Amino acid sequence: MRLIELAVVLALAGFLALAASTLLFYGGETSREARLRLSTEVAYDELRARLGRDMREALQVGSLASGELRLAVAGGCVMYRLQSSQLFRQAWAGSCAVALGVPVRLLEDTSLPLARFCSDPALRRVGLFDACPSSWSVVGGVLTLRQNGQDQAFAPPVISLR
Repeated sequence: MRLIELAVVLALAGFLALAASTLLFYGGETSREARLRLSTEVAYDELRARLGRDMREALQVGSLASGELRLAVAGGCVMYRLQSSQLFRQAWAGSCAVALGVPVRLLEDTSLPLARFCSDPALRRVGLFDACPSSWSVVGGVLTLRQNGQDQAFAPPVISLR
């Protein structure tokens, strides 16, 4: 009888240990996911702030392609370029015709795997999207940021030119 009781107690103890380790594992995963989400949100906020500041200072769009945006600003030019899912910013004095200076990579630990620049000339708006909207009257869509192999979707930053 004692042997059966001991076996039952050991089985229960094993089950409880398995349950506790599972909870700890998933709790740790949730904590890592939360940290990753927060880190990605910080990167998105930095992107939105930097792009927004340059767009508000822009006198005009120098040129726009899906992978490049040039903005004429007072005294010079600012260029954003998407290359291999990375975003670079370059600023120089003078004409926007010839890019000068050294490009600086933005969002060091974050990539933009599907991003492209899109514009609506009629409304004087430019945005960074995964896919350009077919109609700017109702702007939807997403911008995907990737960190550590995990994708997070955000509302695309859309900035109106002054």
